[in-house]
Amino acid sequence: MKKLLVSGISNLGLAVSAGIPRITVEQEIMKLEEDFAEAEVKADIHRMSELLADDWTDIEDNGSMHTKADALKLFQSPTTKLTSDKLSEMHVRVYGDTAVITLLDTADFIVDGKDAGGVFRLTDVWVKRDGKWQMVALHSSKVR
Repeated sequence: MKKLLVSGISNLGLAVSAGIPRITVEQEIMKLEEDFAEAEVKADIHRMSELLADDWTDIEDNGSMHTKADALKLFQSPTTKLTSDKLSEMHVRVYGDTAVITLLDTADFIVDGKDAGGVFRLTDVWVKRDGKWQMVALHSSKVR
């Protein structure tokens, strides 16, 4: 598994409705991507578990497919280290309780002593269930 992930926006702009600042769904999804990337870098299994749906799937650029359990196991391994994760080019489309985000992810990632980092184009799908957003799918294509 080369790359799970994400990180990246700062200084969220806020929409204002009736004088009350309100975050848009698009901004919320970008913030969740940032939270997930931070959890990966910190190997924060609890936070990763909260953000990933139980039925989450990850499809990598080599065609391999991984589950939530696979991802959590990977980040618990002492031979896995994500030292840097920077996101850019984030674009969110919202379809009711589903959001699709595309982004560019630059990551420094070591798995079993091998460099698994690089620049990746990601497509992540988030679904709002029981009032909270969770990532249900990730697809990664290595750019370089």
